[in-house]
Amino acid sequence: MQLDSGSDSRRPSSQRLPVNPRRHKVAPEHRKRVATACNSCNVRRVKCSGGTPCSQCSASNRECIYPVPLEKVNVPRAELEELRKKVELYERALQEAIPDPSRRQELINLASATPEGLSPSPSAFSPSQSLLSEGSSHLQGVPSVKPEPEDEQTPGHLVQDLSDTVGYLGETSGATFLDHLKELLGAVLPLTQVEPQLSQGQDGSALLSSLGRYYTADSRPLVDRDSKPISLPSSEDLAALLSKLRYLIQDGNGEWPSGGIYWFGELDILPTQAASPSSAPEADMNEFRHLAFYHAALANIIRAGTSSKEALNSASTPSLSEAYFAGAAILVGNPLDVTRCCTIGDVATLCLMSAYLIEMNRRDAAYMHVAAAMHICIMLGIHRGVADERGKRVFWTVYILDRWLSCLMGRPHIIMDGAIRIQLPADAPSMPPAAGLRAHVELSRISGYVVCNTYRIAPWEAVRGGMPTQPDKAIWMLQQWQLTLPPHLQLSPDGLSNDPACCLLHMRYNMLLILAIRPLFLGAVKRSIAKRLMVRTTETNMMYSEHLTLCITAARRNIRLGRQLAALNLSRKSPLHAEQHYSFNATVCLILEDLISDEEVSEEEREARSNDIMFGVQLEEDGITNFGQASSNSLRHLWALARRLMDSMVQNQELNNAGLAGQRFAPPMMTTPTDYSMPVLQTGEDHALYDELVAWVDDEWPPMHKYAPISGGVEVSDASPLATAWRELHEETTLTSSSLRLFRQGKPYSFTDPSVGRIWTINPFAFILKPAGEEKITIDWEHEGYKWFDPDEVTDDESFQGVPRLKESLRRVWFDIDLGKDAGGVLAAGLKTLQEDHESGARQLASTALDIYLDVIPRIDTSNRDTWWKNIQFTAWHLWKNGRESMGAPILSVVLSSLSLIEQHLQSSSTQSSLSKELLDEICAAIKNLAQQRHQSASKIATAFSSFLDETFPFPPTKSLKIVTLSSSSTITASISLILESASRPLDIHILESRPLFEGVSAARRFSSLIQTNHNNSENKSSITIHTDASSALASKDAHVLLLGADLIDKAGNVSNKTGSLPAVLAAKHVSPDIKVVVLSEKEKVLPFDPPGHEENDSEELIRGWKGTLGPDVGLQGVSVTNVYFEWVPARLVDVYLTEDGVEGTEHVEAWAREVQQKAGRFFDHL
Repeated sequence: MQLDSGSDSRRPSSQRLPVNPRRHKVAPEHRKRVATACNSCNVRRVKCSGGTPCSQCSASNRECIYPVPLEKVNVPRAELEELRKKVELYERALQEAIPDPSRRQELINLASATPEGLSPSPSAFSPSQSLLSEGSSHLQGVPSVKPEPEDEQTPGHLVQDLSDTVGYLGETSGATFLDHLKELLGAVLPLTQVEPQLSQGQDGSALLSSLGRYYTADSRPLVDRDSKPISLPSSEDLAALLSKLRYLIQDGNGEWPSGGIYWFGELDILPTQAASPSSAPEADMNEFRHLAFYHAALANIIRAGTSSKEALNSASTPSLSEAYFAGAAILVGNPLDVTRCCTIGDVATLCLMSAYLIEMNRRDAAYMHVAAAMHICIMLGIHRGVADERGKRVFWTVYILDRWLSCLMGRPHIIMDGAIRIQLPADAPSMPPAAGLRAHVELSRISGYVVCNTYRIAPWEAVRGGMPTQPDKAIWMLQQWQLTLPPHLQLSPDGLSNDPACCLLHMRYNMLLILAIRPLFLGAVKRSIAKRLMVRTTETNMMYSEHLTLCITAARRNIRLGRQLAALNLSRKSPLHAEQHYSFNATVCLILEDLISDEEVSEEEREARSNDIMFGVQLEEDGITNFGQASSNSLRHLWALARRLMDSMVQNQELNNAGLAGQRFAPPMMTTPTDYSMPVLQTGEDHALYDELVAWVDDEWPPMHKYAPISGGVEVSDASPLATAWRELHEETTLTSSSLRLFRQGKPYSFTDPSVGRIWTINPFAFILKPAGEEKITIDWEHEGYKWFDPDEVTDDESFQGVPRLKESLRRVWFDIDLGKDAGGVLAAGLKTLQEDHESGARQLASTALDIYLDVIPRIDTSNRDTWWKNIQFTAWHLWKNGRESMGAPILSVVLSSLSLIEQHLQSSSTQSSLSKELLDEICAAIKNLAQQRHQSASKIATAFSSFLDETFPFPPTKSLKIVTLSSSSTITASISLILESASRPLDIHILESRPLFEGVSAARRFSSLIQTNHNNSENKSSITIHTDASSALASKDAHVLLLGADLIDKAGNVSNKTGSLPAVLAAKHVSPDIKVVVLSEKEKVLPFDPPGHEENDSEELIRGWKGTLGPDVGLQGVSVTNVYFEWVPARLVDVYLTEDGVEGTEHVEAWAREVQQKAGRFFDHL
């Protein structure tokens, strides 16, 4: 055992050992350990569990750190050159705009040092603003170019409140989204011709000056906290107030069928403490700590009973609700003081205090209170299930608030779902129904997914294929949530409910739909504006029409539900913060609807939309904080700006129709605030504005509602494209190798997609569904359904409704499309023959493949010479790849030799478009002659082997030579048979039985027959002994030669042969150090490409042998049985390669590999 020494000699956790060069990649479904170990397990070479932390680090109390994945990006040369030209262009433009090198360098330093400096429209507090303001005269004409974000999504930004306090808001925040709209409108409005007819305060321009500003009350101090809380009201008054609160925010006093969507505690139970903290001057506050819950409750209900007018009139004096909140804070104490005994009651109090702070627009403070509440839950073990039903409901309410604030502010949530083991709320006596709270928890989980994965704020899902996470999974999750709601949580057919909690629940559902689609919605706005302003043909938003329609529909539903809530809560004087948030985001979508739609809208529809927008504006004004008024003003200004932009675009279109489009770039005539630095964009015939706006558009998602095969991107962890195919099949259908088998692989092909400047490489695979396999198909969120098609029915026509290039991929695995049914059927049958032949060696399989090739060639249509030649090459490729690829090197060699012969005949024949029968006969005759010549290689190798033995072991004629071998190689059989027939020396042959098909026994039988029939052997006394595979060490004792065949030799000289070869070599080298390991092989078995994975065959071949001993039922239920046919023997363990050219070394192997690779590239690369 080696112990860690001092800290000086210990390897830092950030360092890792180099990759083991002998390691072979393993498909994910065959892994016995994780793909990437943590640094600590890596340097200790121990098995890592893959957890965070892993079990090894957790047990040893070590820091568990995983390496940061490094992703390589392949960029087409044309794109690289284009980027270089752009950089040169921008550098020249910058030099012309700012001739002074020092000022230019100062600007570059500022832009590179701060993320804010990269923004095209710097926020009000950006350090670079002063520079831009001072140098505005030097920057005229410089295009404002928004650089592409370094992460998959724009990473949010810092904002300032009215007190200049800086805070971070992520992408899901409404303020961040509004800032993106301000940047866009600020960039495009200078290009409009419409001069505003209203004042600056009414034309919407004031909104642009608020870029980077955020209204919050967090930086304002709370009411001064006296040494003692104020007294609680009388029991009767307290009971009445608690009843009102329970009705408004919890369960409607038991009247709501849903049971409510929050549970803050038992609001129907009055405190038992007779005295009040203020009536006991020397009392210990800890004795009254339980009263904190009631102070927090009173703060909430008094706030809910305050109208916006009352709040405005008393803004200068602390309100009664603030006084009760201060009392709750005094009684509950400092949550960071762990010396006090924290309880679930403290969690409930902090929960109510958080709810109050949210309503008072103190989101950061609420974020901190919820964090404290959640950490107390973790300290008490509640997240692991240590709680009764009341504690369970309080915990889940904290969880809901955590996910809500995370979504509201674009920040990571406090606890991951994987750490929670507590059960969901359940119905219990004397408690309201749990259905509403349970549904709210499930919806909050989806909210966490949207925030963390769709917006990449704290992702736990890997990005597939290097593309950002699509919104479709989040949409699918939300729709599944809605479909599985119990009946009393569903809305009525008219889309409403008389349960206020149910209305709020569905408003949050609609809000999450809007949030998931919002990046796509913003991209559609940008593209639509670019298209209309520049009058340039581009893709429309039709590809995303369903997404955009879903977003707008969700917004309308929220406005309708907002009206219903207002009608149900007539006694309430102001809306909840959640209602205002849902309404605000819905109203923004409705305001922008005209900008993304080209359809004509009726006057009735336009009036209805205006009424919806006005309701959203009015709802914001009804809030009791200044935040509501600020939100209302933002909506009014945004609406004004959108109408100005629409008027401009309509006028722009009219000018274009009149042939005056070239004059539309008149100098801007808009009124802008003096403190707003409008970004300047160049325009001209090259449509720079259009290109820039399109560059702002987010990544696009693939077309929807098309038939497509299972597909996905090759990830870094995938061992091969085939491993990717198996992984994607399982992810999208849940099928595995128990339900499927690989049918064929197709020749990969590539194409360029100019729309995204990318080269795609497609690796087609076809699989066969095993009996009863369809019953196991369960499609995931990526698909709406599936359907079976006859391959011959698939077309590239629009009528088929398939994805692009579907038939191109299909024809590469279903060769009847190109070869015809006759030739295709013969080839398919031939491939099946090769696949099912588990007795012949590689050389014999190559002969079979050549016979199949000769059978297919005359059946291929010869009417078009070029098409025929292409099909001939495709047939050769399929024989190599889809016969027995693990033994495919000689097949590759013979088909390449055949193609060379065919090419020679085509070049020497006439150039007519079709092939004559005479030419076809000549080609077939040449290939038959090639097949006959191949038979001579075995006799050449046998002669070379005999000479090698004579030279290496010059024994007396009577001394026997001990040879150990295994399996049944035709080359080995021919070589040993030559010596036995000549009886030149006695051979002591030891053969391993070679399970499961006992090929070694078959070889021994042939050798025995030769010895028996050859009378010369009676004098030499050659002998044969069969050993079990496990006794290879005993068989190799005092042996002279270990003889191996080769099914494949890679370009480095490593040999793939029958499983059992490597243990035989290692055992022989150990018991007989002087033994010579000799590989007998034709040169055609050298493969220049990466070798295929291990071939695993039917486990029944193994089990069949056991049944003779154990009976028909071997009792192996639940046991995996593997039957791998081949394994690798490293080149360093091989002493001699014997080919038809004699004794060779690894340098000769490398030369042959290069020659074959050049031939294969010439015939196959272009296919």
